[in-house]
Amino acid sequence: MKDENKTRSQLIDELQKMSERVAVLERKITTLERLESVPDQALWESEERLRLALDAANDGIWDWNPGTGRSYFSPRYYTMLGYAPDEFPPTYESWRRLIHPDDVETAEAAVRHALEEHAPFAVEFRMKAKNGAWHWILGRGKVAELDAERKAVRVVGAHTDITEHKRTAEALEKRIVALTRPLEDVDGLAFEDLFNLTDIQHLQDLYAEAFGVAALITRPDGTPITRPSNFTVLCSQFIRNTEKGSKNCNISDALIGRHNPSGPIIQPCLSAGLCNAGASITVGGRHIANWLIGQVRNENQKEADIMDYARELGADESAFRAAYRQVPVMSQEQFERIANVLFAVANQLSMSAYQNVQQARFISERKQIEESLRLTQFIFDKAPIGIWRMGPDGEVLDVNEAACASLGYTRETLCRMTAFDVAPGFTPADWEIGATRMNEAGTITIEAFHRRKGGEIVPVQVIAKLMRFEGQEYHLAFVQDISERKQAEENLRKHERLLANILESMSEGVFVLDSDFTVTIYNRGMEVITNVPRESVIGKRPWEAFPHIKKLPVEENIRNAMKGEVAVAVKTTHPHNPNVWSRDSFSSIKDADGGVVGVVGVLTDITRQRQAEEELRQLRNYLSNIIDSMPSVLVAVDLDGRVTQWNRHTERLTGLSFDQARSQPLARVLPHLAGEMERIKTAIRERQVISSPKVQRRAEQETRFEDITIFPLTANGVEGAVIRVDDVTEQVRLEEIMIQSEKMLSVGGLAAGMAHEVNNPLAGILQNASVLKNRLLGDLPANHKAAEAAGTTLSAIRQYLELRKLPGMIENIRASGARAAAIVKNMLSFARKSDRRVSSQDLGELLDQTLELVRTDYNMKEHYDFKQIHIVREYDPAVPPVPCEANKVQQVFINILKNGAEAMVEVMDDARPPGFVLRVRDDGKWARVEIEDNGPGMDEQKRRRIFEPFFTTKPVGKGTGLGLSVSYFIVTEDHGGEMEVFAADDGGTCFVIRLPKAGKAPTGEAFSEPV
Repeated sequence: MKDENKTRSQLIDELQKMSERVAVLERKITTLERLESVPDQALWESEERLRLALDAANDGIWDWNPGTGRSYFSPRYYTMLGYAPDEFPPTYESWRRLIHPDDVETAEAAVRHALEEHAPFAVEFRMKAKNGAWHWILGRGKVAELDAERKAVRVVGAHTDITEHKRTAEALEKRIVALTRPLEDVDGLAFEDLFNLTDIQHLQDLYAEAFGVAALITRPDGTPITRPSNFTVLCSQFIRNTEKGSKNCNISDALIGRHNPSGPIIQPCLSAGLCNAGASITVGGRHIANWLIGQVRNENQKEADIMDYARELGADESAFRAAYRQVPVMSQEQFERIANVLFAVANQLSMSAYQNVQQARFISERKQIEESLRLTQFIFDKAPIGIWRMGPDGEVLDVNEAACASLGYTRETLCRMTAFDVAPGFTPADWEIGATRMNEAGTITIEAFHRRKGGEIVPVQVIAKLMRFEGQEYHLAFVQDISERKQAEENLRKHERLLANILESMSEGVFVLDSDFTVTIYNRGMEVITNVPRESVIGKRPWEAFPHIKKLPVEENIRNAMKGEVAVAVKTTHPHNPNVWSRDSFSSIKDADGGVVGVVGVLTDITRQRQAEEELRQLRNYLSNIIDSMPSVLVAVDLDGRVTQWNRHTERLTGLSFDQARSQPLARVLPHLAGEMERIKTAIRERQVISSPKVQRRAEQETRFEDITIFPLTANGVEGAVIRVDDVTEQVRLEEIMIQSEKMLSVGGLAAGMAHEVNNPLAGILQNASVLKNRLLGDLPANHKAAEAAGTTLSAIRQYLELRKLPGMIENIRASGARAAAIVKNMLSFARKSDRRVSSQDLGELLDQTLELVRTDYNMKEHYDFKQIHIVREYDPAVPPVPCEANKVQQVFINILKNGAEAMVEVMDDARPPGFVLRVRDDGKWARVEIEDNGPGMDEQKRRRIFEPFFTTKPVGKGTGLGLSVSYFIVTEDHGGEMEVFAADDGGTCFVIRLPKAGKAPTGEAFSEPV
């Protein structure tokens, strides 16, 4: 009994504590907003204090050099996300890769701002932990070190895991939202939104222990909210573990959990007949939870009845009986008293819940009011116009930022002043007059002057309104600086005077009519053109002052302009001088609504223009005769490629007259120029002259060559082009002859050397090698007979030859001779005239073939042997084959190599043996060939002229001066490439040849690839 009294005493204490906790909860809710608005000052402490705070808080530290990318992450930086220290590299990219995709932009923006402004930053974002979960991180940092250019070279900071803080804040916000929902709309309001479940569970446990009953709090549908307290073995392990028993228990829980405002519901359990009771917990009349107690028996219950129920459940009777006997025994009166205590506790919880909702609603409403006040104050402060709130005697009560900025005072200073302090000459009497006007009209608008802090007087516009609030009278004024408007008005007056002066100074005649056709303005130019003074015109209608214009197009145009129609300019003469011509144009004058209020007319003296037009006509005839006399095809086209001009030479070529060709597409009248349309458009668009030399065209079973030049024309908004076509077939043939002649000059030296060095010995070598093979290895009777005469056999001789490997040597002699014959054949093939055909060539192989040709060149007069020249090859295998004419390119290589060899002879010595460096490189869209010698080189003057025809550095009689000019022509004109010469680093000369990888752009009939 003593223990029971002690337990009940603890319950009473706990109920008191519960009441205190409810009060504390109310106070926490009322201070929620204040707690949310308090800034986290620890985030912005100095670096030293931040380091200490981070150490204490166990945060992750990072140190980063933006310039080098070098970084450091502390061990805690890794472990807070579940990684092992140094599990991933400490880099900016590692940090960025772990950030949630939705937060990357925000996080990087904060870092960029810190680097640019050298300011600390704090930003929240999510990072992915090793287990895949997202942790909320508060990232903080600052620039710790700058270089001489004030660029950040060290940034330090820390990461704080704020995941739990975020969850708590979200739960609290959710609770506030739930509590502030209207009472008639509590569908989503839950018991746990109103109470701390830990405190409620503790209270339930104490209640069950104090009164010796089982206890449980559920939702209205019976779903448990708390954990069971003091449940018996009979109910928890036997009855509720069977389907029937659990069903009966749920029905009982629902029955005793019904809302009953008059008291607890007490009735036996449907399962075992034990005593049960329940009380509902409500908020605003809405049922939100049940507090259930029971699982006790009284003296009226019989063990035989409960055992019958055990058999219905199919339970172990012995264990079921033992569990039943452990159920606490309590009189019905005592249980009813305990149920009444439960009802009182439930009512107290209901009252606390209602108070919590009302308190939260008050907090929410106060937040909304304060937010509205802050918004109103923000609008007041940030308004672009000055706003003044003043008392009834002119004292300044409040001003916004624009008002302060306008006068240069602070708000505190202005609030100690009056209207008379800022408005010079404004007196209290003026104030009273203005107040009277506001009482009558409500709002007045005036212009006045204000004095700025520096003494400057500025014009202002004041819109004042008299307002009353809670019995207090206020003057609200909106003040705007109108200095710019006043200046604009003054400028307008100046412009009007300027316009009048301009009209008087104009050589054109200008007159203005009002809506009644009356002349209101008539300038000096009109007097000069018409020879009529303004006094005779002002106030009259035009056809009254100038009777000769009646029923002429001039009168019609004036009347059309007055109707708002577009008037066509007309050319007229004047009675006082028929040789004077003018162009008359008229326009409507419209008001702001688009209505016609008058007409302005402009007369321009075009007498000189008429004379110029006649001169232009004569000039055009003169130019047309010149164009028709030219032997070239001249065709002018517009932007769409339609013919606009056509000379006589073109007429003879096509058989079409200009009238027949006019406005026809170029491709129709000159089909062979159809491919030029893209270049025509390019020339017009880029305003550049485009030339296409030596374009092939088949004409009457003959290949002709033409130079096509496109000249862009852009004048007076009309775009077009002139195409000039010149037949250069004879010129191309002459150039071919020159190239062939130069080639033959080179081949002459090669042929002489070949005849001297190769042909005669080669014939003897090949003949003797063949005879030797027959006499040693052939199965001839003469061979057997000679062997027997020598005292041996042919087989023994052959065995000896095999042992000494002489048959292979004989074969090598024959193979070498064959190679020499191939060289001769290659040289003769090169010297033979070839067709103009393009094929893809490997420039390295082409260089090597050329070397094989020139190696046979031996100039006895110059005392050089090309075989003695050292060759260094630097070929880039990545360079693709290039479309070119192989024979012509070889001719270029030979000219350069021979000139270099002859030049190196002049400086050859043992310490500096002659040598070439041959390079083939990739140069973007070009294939680049470099041929560099170590000869004497050339000065700048010679290098500038080296490609000129007939220019030579050799003595008179030793060179034609055409080799390099022809080579330059072959590279640039025939192949669309480039050729340059530079001084080599070691004093020699370096020739650079660039050939387009795609081949020369087609300018006529395409070259075909040989099959």
